[in-house]
Amino acid sequence: MRKDFFSTGNKKYKHYGRKLLTFGLPAHRSRSGLFTCPGAGKCIIGCYAQQGWYRSSRVRDVQEERLKLARSGEKMVDTLHAELCRRKPKFVRIHDSGDFFDSEYLERWIKLALMHPEMTFFTYSKMVPMIMARTNAPSNLWHPMPPNLYIVLSEGGIWDHLINQDQDLFARVFKNNNQLRRAGFVNGGTDDLKLILKGHKKIGLVYHGYNNRRFDTSH
Repeated sequence: MRKDFFSTGNKKYKHYGRKLLTFGLPAHRSRSGLFTCPGAGKCIIGCYAQQGWYRSSRVRDVQEERLKLARSGEKMVDTLHAELCRRKPKFVRIHDSGDFFDSEYLERWIKLALMHPEMTFFTYSKMVPMIMARTNAPSNLWHPMPPNLYIVLSEGGIWDHLINQDQDLFARVFKNNNQLRRAGFVNGGTDDLKLILKGHKKIGLVYHGYNNRRFDTSH
């Protein structure tokens, strides 16, 4: 029986229909205790991927199955490559929950993006040192980062201080729209992908989770 590991977009990406697929892992840590978001910091307090429908056993079961695949080495590449060839999306949202838990896993996504230059891959990550090291790796030792892979460095982790706010593509979560606008960010709440593709560097997102009063975005 054929098994799909990608899902169609959540409510935010509903207007893309089948053109956009998502791949999410368990948020923060798996049932076995593996940290799937090693760079998480204060974002743990209000993590939306640990709220609402993400908490259902069915969703968690699917995420755990994806994690098992994500740790399977080249099997992950072969399996997801075949699914992408069959379903032919235009956009792939990596990690609506979870993150790049190690460099080998990141490398597998880079390989998939290189295999599918006709698709746009995008994601948010708090693994800032890993992303920077890979981006700046010598081209004679590593494949260059594919131009169709957009990694938005996400504040709220333990490596926020490494983000270059004048140069890097990065995101910050705000408590309200006024705070977002005053800080000079564009609001990605409706369609962050569109803003990323237009070249905007400072993506703002308004927090709508359950712990708004506790969620601290100050520096």
